[in-house]
Amino acid sequence: MASRTGAMGSKVINEDRGFPKSIFLYLLVIQAVCCCFVYSEKVECGQRERSLLGLITQGTNTREGDWPWHGAIYRRKFSVFSEAYICGGTVISEYFILTAAHCTIPTFLEADMFYVKLGLHNRSSPSENTRVHEVVEVIRHSDFDERTHHNDIALLRLENDIEYSDYIQPICLWPVQRAEDDEVISSSGTVVGWGTGDFSKKTGMEILQYATLSVIDYATCLASNEKHFKKYLSKDKSQFCAGNKNMTNVCDGDSGGGIYFRLGSSWYIRGLVSNGVKSDEDNRCDPSQYAIFSNIPFYLKWISNHQEKAKQRNLLNLGNCGLDSHNMTVKESEKPLFLQYPWTAMLEFQVLGTPYVKTMCNGALIHQRYVLTVGHCVGETSMQLKL
Repeated sequence: MASRTGAMGSKVINEDRGFPKSIFLYLLVIQAVCCCFVYSEKVECGQRERSLLGLITQGTNTREGDWPWHGAIYRRKFSVFSEAYICGGTVISEYFILTAAHCTIPTFLEADMFYVKLGLHNRSSPSENTRVHEVVEVIRHSDFDERTHHNDIALLRLENDIEYSDYIQPICLWPVQRAEDDEVISSSGTVVGWGTGDFSKKTGMEILQYATLSVIDYATCLASNEKHFKKYLSKDKSQFCAGNKNMTNVCDGDSGGGIYFRLGSSWYIRGLVSNGVKSDEDNRCDPSQYAIFSNIPFYLKWISNHQEKAKQRNLLNLGNCGLDSHNMTVKESEKPLFLQYPWTAMLEFQVLGTPYVKTMCNGALIHQRYVLTVGHCVGETSMQLKL
């Protein structure tokens, strides 16, 4: 299990990118057989559909479907045929994954360098229940500090909506009315991940692991290693400590994953694995020390606001809009003309009764069935023309 302090990353797409809130234009309907939108069936969060499987007794292996909201975040290496597992993440809706901000750096990497595997149990041998989702946007907390890992939280927006199954389900966000730290101090939550579990090996585990960790109060955590926690543990309740000091803990490769608690009949995410103490013997984690978690209740408003902003930027709620194949660091003037803006459409009209075609207007492709254009292109002046 893991708390990576050196992580791979992505870039943050400008929050103001997209269509304005008020659009005084017409939608030109592209004829199709069916013009209905299909919406996902409402799914209750925090439910383990494979409840009969349980966990292996007195072991650390999980069974497939035990933690259906936990996913694996991968980064493409410079060769498209090579991949690297970097962090864990948690499904919180049909199109958002919650993870640690340090999993999304360095910032010069594009969002499409990342993808997420959901329903994954064995990293080396994915089953038919595993689904791969491309990442189209990385929303990293603007106050994330790479040095201290304060505000270590990020959202990944996926290209296509998640299809829920017995092996892929959303977690519940911690209820705001139960946000006080005192409620979980001394209680045990569950962490899962593919991080280092065998110190004779330098690589992470292949089978998804689990462990239970106790939440520790600020004073106890600080006193356990004042030099480390005075620097890295925030005083503003945006973080908390957890661990058992018995060599069972999160470790390298578990970053970004959640710590989960069962409230009533549902599971909730309370924190995100952020960082821990390095061992004196090597550069890996020290499982005898406490680990630091980003405190989800502290960021509930941030999560909600950014989910809303994503919807406002994208009126039709499409995951893959506004994308092109060019690196966003390249100046617009230096991009080639061909496919510079792949959503640009040209409207051609045929003069009725003649073979002549006129190019009269342009438009923007905003959906597989819709092109956006100005009203006069489809008004009375074009009634004698066939689009």
